[in-house]
Amino acid sequence: MFYLDSSDPKEVEDLFKWGVLSGVTTNPLIISREMPGADLEETIKAILAVSTGPVSVELTEPTAMAMADEAERRWSWDWDRLCIKVPVNDLGLQVIRLLRTREKRYQKEGSRKELRINATCIMTPMQALLAAMAGADYVSLFWGRIADLQVNPAHVVRLTRESLSGRGYGKVEVIVGSIRQAGDVSCALSAGADIVTVPPQILRQLVHHPRTAETIREFNEAWEKQLAAAQVAIPTIEDARKELKSMGATAKSLRTIRGGGRNGDMVYFEYTNALGAATSLFYDIKTQQWASCLVP
Repeated sequence: MFYLDSSDPKEVEDLFKWGVLSGVTTNPLIISREMPGADLEETIKAILAVSTGPVSVELTEPTAMAMADEAERRWSWDWDRLCIKVPVNDLGLQVIRLLRTREKRYQKEGSRKELRINATCIMTPMQALLAAMAGADYVSLFWGRIADLQVNPAHVVRLTRESLSGRGYGKVEVIVGSIRQAGDVSCALSAGADIVTVPPQILRQLVHHPRTAETIREFNEAWEKQLAAAQVAIPTIEDARKELKSMGATAKSLRTIRGGGRNGDMVYFEYTNALGAATSLFYDIKTQQWASCLVP
């Protein structure tokens, strides 16, 4: 499954037209780079309007209680689709547990609100397991940043998936982000990622291959030639009659002419000569010339 890692509503709208994306992830760094000075609420609502599936937005307040309140304000933009990203550290685990406590209270009060939590900035399988234990729905591993630590990110993803599934947290989905090159995507999926969140420029690279482009160009050129050939004027019986007349055909020849058919690039017409014998007149489509024919 693929998410788009972007905060640009125009990019989101364009790439969701492919029909291959299931959600969107954003973070403060992406927003500051792609949409400097933009209002966060307006930006997220614009993304919601042109996408489908969960949209993740990160918390930034300095205390657990403030982060929990911030989460509820952001959820109010769209309770069904907003997924709150909580950075995983000691404060983040408190926030996840606090949000789950509030969710239970809402349900006791008759609310059907289900809060989606994406535990983010994860570098190790243990961080992911702790986040799952605290109540996260998703755990986001940062492929590129793990590689920066001289650690094999595929190994980390594989251990994370095995650890969660083996300890009763199989429903927690592993998201892999921090994708820096096209090859990271297939490696992450092979390692066990449930979701890979891909930047727009990398997603476009995934669909491109020079040999594919060459093949499409070759096919298109062949078809253009086919269309051009099909548009060549095919002579009619009347055209053949005029040609025979210019060659001195007898009245009998002109009366008996009929279409014979087409054989490759040749169109032929059948007629009866002065001696009553059946013969043919040919037209070459490629050269657009009548074939020589003795007309008695």
